[in-house]
Order: sequence, then structure tokens, then C-alpha cells
Amino acid sequence: MRVLAALLLSCLGLAAALAQDAPRRKSGLWEISMSSPQMPAPMVSRQCVDEKTDDFARRPSQGREQCSKQSVRREGGNVVVETVCVIEGSTATTRGVFGGDFTTSYKGDMVTKFSPPLHGQAESKMSFQARHLGPCAPGQK
Repeated sequence: MRVLAALLLSCLGLAAALAQDAPRRKSGLWEISMSSPQMPAPMVSRQCVDEKTDDFARRPSQGREQCSKQSVRREGGNVVVETVCVIEGSTATTRGVFGGDFTTSYKGDMVTKFSPPLHGQAESKMSFQARHLGPCAPGQK
């Protein structure tokens, strides 16, 4: 499941990196929790962010996917991310909706449909919750 989560975030990050209006998080330390019905427990990570260079969902590409659609747009108070990527021979169509102020917190839900199923999975749902914890410690990245 961790491989699937990394691949999904990679596609999400590709789209976010393209968007000029993608939100930028407040500088400092962020705690991000990802949960899914397919995961036994939430995955929690901490990340130091620089507001000047941040795209909230940006992740480096793993090189295992090819994306034909990558879009990020604002709809009302939300940010909508949509991608269509080929991952290990399966077409992954993802839609994520994120909301919050991106200075203290944000949350979102992402649904990915796989055709044909990837590792026996036709659909994956993930929820995200993130909160700003304060300044980064010296030397922390």
C-alpha cells in the first residue's frame, strides 16, 4: 500500500507543480496524515516547508508513470487536482479536492480509479489532514 500511496502522490505532485494558482503552505514544520480504508493505520509524515518555493502536493516524480492530464484549479474555496497517469500498465484517473487556509491547516480527499485494476485494486480512496506545527528546527529539512 505504501508503494501505491507514493505513486498516487507522485501523480498528484506533477499536477500541483504545473499550477500557478496551487496554494503555498506557510513556512515551517507541517505534519501530514494520510488515511485510507485499505491501510491498517494512517501514515504520518513531517515536512519542513519554505513558502517561497512550496507547492502543497509537490512530490518528485518516481519515473514510473506517464501522465496525459495534469490540472489544478480553484473551485470556490477548494483546490481541485485531476490527473490521468499510466502506472505499471494501468490507467490511474485521480481527482482530489483540498480545502483549508494552508497557513494553519488543510484537508482533502482523493479518489483514484485504476483500469485495469492495479495490484488487484480498482479504486483507492485517501484522506489527508495537515497542520502547521511551528517553525522548523535549525538544519531541519
